[in-house]
Amino acid sequence: LECVRFTRMIVRDKDLEVLAEGFGEKLKILRIEVCTGFSTNGLVHIGNRCSGLRILSLETSFIHDNGGEWLHELALRNKCLESLNFHLTPLDNYDYKDLVLIAKNCSESLVSLKLKGCPRKYVVEVFSYAVNLE
Repeated sequence: LECVRFTRMIVRDKDLEVLAEGFGEKLKILRIEVCTGFSTNGLVHIGNRCSGLRILSLETSFIHDNGGEWLHELALRNKCLESLNFHLTPLDNYDYKDLVLIAKNCSESLVSLKLKGCPRKYVVEVFSYAVNLE
């Protein structure tokens, strides 16, 4: 299983944990769009185990924000991310430096980044590393 898409569903943290444990490195595309029922605690499992993830889209999902550890784990472990999208979500409790780290680690692969509320200072730094952003 390389691609999973949840749309207009209730997704639980436990579902994300099972997905990450079962498919981890093999999972390339994860789209959880217009969904509810999960939190950043579930996303931590994705960040920890899915280091081969190329696309992560959470757009328009209602996610309970328990902090930015999920993004930090993704930033530490992923070197091939092409697209990260958490636009139109309530996620704003994260360290902007993790976005910069993603841009550094994925400088050649990252082509799309859709987020919200990032200060200009960090956006400029992200663009300095992620040279292929469209």
